[in-house]
Amino acid sequence: MTRRTLAAFMVVMSLLFCAGASRPTKPTILFVRYPQGGGTGNLMLMDVDGGNERALLDVGGIKSADWSPDGTRIVYATGHMWELRLRSYRDGREETVDIPEGATSPDRVRWSGDESRVAFQAWTGDPQVRDVYVLDLVTRDLINLSRHRADDEAPAWSPDGNEIAFSSNRDPAFWRGDRPSEDIYAVGARGGAIRNLTRTKVREHYPAYSPDGAQLAFMRSAQLTTNGEAWVMDLATGRDTLVETPYPVLEIAWAPDGKRLVLTVYDAVNAQLDIAVVAVDGSDFRLLTDTLGHHEVQPRMFDPQALGVSPRDAATVTWGALKGQASVR
Repeated sequence: MTRRTLAAFMVVMSLLFCAGASRPTKPTILFVRYPQGGGTGNLMLMDVDGGNERALLDVGGIKSADWSPDGTRIVYATGHMWELRLRSYRDGREETVDIPEGATSPDRVRWSGDESRVAFQAWTGDPQVRDVYVLDLVTRDLINLSRHRADDEAPAWSPDGNEIAFSSNRDPAFWRGDRPSEDIYAVGARGGAIRNLTRTKVREHYPAYSPDGAQLAFMRSAQLTTNGEAWVMDLATGRDTLVETPYPVLEIAWAPDGKRLVLTVYDAVNAQLDIAVVAVDGSDFRLLTDTLGHHEVQPRMFDPQALGVSPRDAATVTWGALKGQASVR
């Protein structure tokens, strides 16, 4: 075999290996794309520099999605009123997860660090009320965590799996006059007392815990609009800091390295939503998507370099899952 033939063979084998990999082999962003004029979303992937963009699921009807902590599966919500779907990254095989009675049209689905549960927002049966739910993927037990006449949305897991943050306009004491505005609340992942983390009269939405659990990022809007600014709160002190960006911010997620935020931002010139990344200190802002005529939303990053080895069973897990296992020993 010549050197050139050997090199070609190695390239082919590399491509085959990556195509059949159980998880992405490099940092990868999962997101939803849908037409600007309305319509249903498709599930997309891209590299962290915005390159190598490709469709993962081009069927329409996708509302939200999230990586499993080990990157081998994706959970997503569709237009179906009483189900979620689990999809294998390796081969695309899917499993339907039926939602027990009591929750309708799940959305903003998020996977727990130990992979045993998913959280989501859903209608309660009242067309004016959404609550935050947790579904056990093994027992199929469903818990309504928020139980309120207000609109409770956008759940986010703490890395150790013990707590869920969400946004809610439940307390008129923090409204601006008679205009309801959301604060960020937290509750135990199996229920319990609910506490207000932000306590302001401006709008705060889309919370996201940092990978080490020490900080909470969220969107804040003094004008009570759907677009605002990125803020990061130190959970030990309650001090919050503005992350300056050149575009208004709608949604926020953390990169697994804990050094960057992955954002949905609003491009006012083209009236569209795009995806960007920025360092937590506000430096190195980069716009990753700019597809005219479409919105790109709900970015979720998986990074294989953020995986560790569990001392309990030598399984590959995320740092958040490791913390969760340690807490129950």
